[in-house]
Amino acid sequence: MAIKLLYLLHFSGFIMGFAASIANARMMGLMATADPAERPILARFMPRMAPIGQIGVVLLWISGLCLLHLKWGANAAGLSWIFHVKILAVVVLTGVVIRLHLLSKKAQGGDASAAAKIPGTGKIGAASAGVALLCGVAAFSA
Repeated sequence: MAIKLLYLLHFSGFIMGFAASIANARMMGLMATADPAERPILARFMPRMAPIGQIGVVLLWISGLCLLHLKWGANAAGLSWIFHVKILAVVVLTGVVIRLHLLSKKAQGGDASAAAKIPGTGKIGAASAGVALLCGVAAFSA
């Protein structure tokens, strides 16, 4: 029963992270073509979505580490190289989430250079999330 609950938390974290990422990417696209008067209103959306993605990443780490311990225990080091690539991608994703949080705080304070770095940083996050997903599926379906 605990394993099923952990899987539920893990998949919920995954959904939360991807939902926030996709929503914010779409909003950045809308903001790029919006009238200047509408941009401040639209800009209020992303800081409200970001915590959903951040909570998702925390759920992924907690549930993933618990699953790893409960299912593989001391044998976790023997998991395939694809699993280790997945973990590397998750570490990169976690760093990106932290960086986006810091950049967002600066951008909200009026730092234009920080705001300009957000889209590129978000793309790195999306790529690392995609790698983590694909490697996770490959590592655990074989």
